[in-house]
Amino acid sequence: MSQATLCRLGADGRVTRSVLPAAQLEQADLDGVFWISAPRLQPEQYQALGKRFGLHPMVVSELSHAARRSSHEAYGAYSHLALSVATEDAKGRMRHQNIQFLFWKDRLISFCEHEDERFAPAFEFLCDGVRDPGENLAVRSLCLAMEAILGDGVRLLERIDARVDALEEELFRGVDRSQLERIHDLKSCTLEIRRTTAPMRDAFAMMLRDCGDLAAQDVYLRDIAEQIAQLCETAENSRETVADLADLYMTLMSNSTNEVMKTLTLVSTVFIPITFIVGLYGMNFRYMPELSWRYGYPLCLAVMGLIAAGMILYFRRKKWM
Repeated sequence: MSQATLCRLGADGRVTRSVLPAAQLEQADLDGVFWISAPRLQPEQYQALGKRFGLHPMVVSELSHAARRSSHEAYGAYSHLALSVATEDAKGRMRHQNIQFLFWKDRLISFCEHEDERFAPAFEFLCDGVRDPGENLAVRSLCLAMEAILGDGVRLLERIDARVDALEEELFRGVDRSQLERIHDLKSCTLEIRRTTAPMRDAFAMMLRDCGDLAAQDVYLRDIAEQIAQLCETAENSRETVADLADLYMTLMSNSTNEVMKTLTLVSTVFIPITFIVGLYGMNFRYMPELSWRYGYPLCLAVMGLIAAGMILYFRRKKWM
C-alpha cells in the first residue's frame, strides 16, 4: 500500500514526520501539518482531496493526468505547479516523471512517484536541521523538494557528460559504427533533458511572479530559480557537446575512409608501370627480340622490382606512406 508523509510543526517548535496510508489522507488530522508528500493517487482520491482543500475542478483533473510539460497556474489562495522531469531508468533509457505541487502560503502538498526516496534528505533536514524562527516552512519545503529534483537532474547530466568524455577518447582510438548509435542515444538524452528544463524554468518563474512579495522576500525561492537557470544552461552545453561529438565522429570516419582510399591509390600507382610492362610483353607478336634473350625474364623482373622500390621510396620521402 502506498504511503504518504506528513511533516508537522509541533507546539514546542519542533518538526516531526509521520507516515500513514495514502488512502487515509482525506480523513487525516492536518493540524500543524505544513507539508504533505504523497505518491500518485487514484482519481477518486484526488476528488476527495479536492473537496477537502477546496481545489478547482481543473486542478483535480490535472492531478489525475500526468503532465507532459511543466506548467503553473494560480488559483487565488493557492498555486498549482506541475513538473515533467526527465529521468533515466535502470537500462539507461530516458523517462518522464510527473511531479505536482499545490502551494499555499502555509502548506505544501506534493505528489511524486517514489517520493520517500527522492525527498528523504528534505524530510531529514526539516526534522533535524536548524531553522530561522520566522521561516516559512511551506516555502522552505518547496525549495528543499525542488533542490532534490534539480540535484537528480544535475547528477543525470554528469553521468551523460562522463559518457561523452569516455566516448570521445574511444573515438580517437578507432571509429566503428556502434559509436554512432551511442552518439545518437546521447543526443536523444540531452534533447529530452533540454525539453523538460526549459518549461520548468518558465513555470517556476511564473510562480514567482504570482507569489509577489513572498518571492521577493524569500532568498530560497530566488536561489531555486537560479539553480534552474544553471541546469538549463548545463543541459544546453551538454547538447552542444554531443553535437560536436557527432561532428567529430563524421570527421574521423571521413579521415579513416580517406586513409583507406590513399592506401589503395598508392598500391594501384605502384602496380601501374608493372602492369604496363607485363601487358607490353604479353602481346602476341611474332617478332619480339626480348623474348629470345637468355636473361630477358630475370631482367624484366628486376626492372619491375626497381620501379616498385623506387616509387615506394619516393612516396616515403614525400611522407605519403
